[in-house]
Amino acid sequence: MLKSACHPSSTVMIMESDYENLGKELKRELLNAFNLPTKGLKRRENTIMTRISHEDLQIMNALVELGIFKSISETAAFMIHDSIISKLNYYNKILRIFKEIKAKKLEAVATLLESVKEERALEKELSEKHAKMKEEDLVHAIESEETTQEFRDDGEETTLDSNKRASESLFMD
Repeated sequence: MLKSACHPSSTVMIMESDYENLGKELKRELLNAFNLPTKGLKRRENTIMTRISHEDLQIMNALVELGIFKSISETAAFMIHDSIISKLNYYNKILRIFKEIKAKKLEAVATLLESVKEERALEKELSEKHAKMKEEDLVHAIESEETTQEFRDDGEETTLDSNKRASESLFMD
């Protein structure tokens, strides 16, 4: 059975068996082109979810139906990888800049942490000094009380003794 079709280089009548042969040859060529080791279908370790246009899905379905890819997932993985490879020099620059920015962010966080630690250390030091001053004041007060007690033991009347006697006499009356 004859079918007519226009071949790009010339007008030729193509028979149905020729269509099958052309289809097989096209499939073989496409498979060879898409399954090269550099095309990235070997290691697919991560899963992503995305929305695509109807037109893109039609193309992907056609590639699956032709047997070039086993699934839409494999087709998407190939197309993403192929797109990245085609502009790899730009993406490598972007990746390098991203790493520099990330390092600067980490440096900024480390600087802030250092500042907070210094502030806490100063607060602790001031708190310890304050506590030491209170302790010294208490020691000084105790020493003063001991000195006052010594005067009492000597028989001299102190202000404390006279105040005590005055308050006792108020309560006795």
